[in-house]
Amino acid sequence: MRPVLLVALTLLGVACQDADVSRAVGARCDQSSECDDRCLTPSGDWPGGFCTLDCDRDDDCPADAACVREDSGGVCAFLCVTDPGCTFLGAGYGCKERDPIVETDPKVLVCRG
Repeated sequence: MRPVLLVALTLLGVACQDADVSRAVGARCDQSSECDDRCLTPSGDWPGGFCTLDCDRDDDCPADAACVREDSGGVCAFLCVTDPGCTFLGAGYGCKERDPIVETDPKVLVCRG
């Protein structure tokens, strides 16, 4: 199989996988006590609320997430390739380009409202 085709098929497979939703990253929430670290309360950006971890770099997040910039610093959000890759989080989520916490890194695609 050609290397480019193999990479494309691999990325497509990643886009269709469900990430591990947990109290650490991805569970719905209304307040931080429902999460391991903090809750991004329900809003247009985080439909249904979103448990997340504060982060300073990608290594602070689970393997299927990246550290992206929010108003209050870095938070972990699930990586994606296309909108269908975010359906496991529920209605209102899509694959959006966001700034990474490390300003020299290129923008990343993460699941977000």
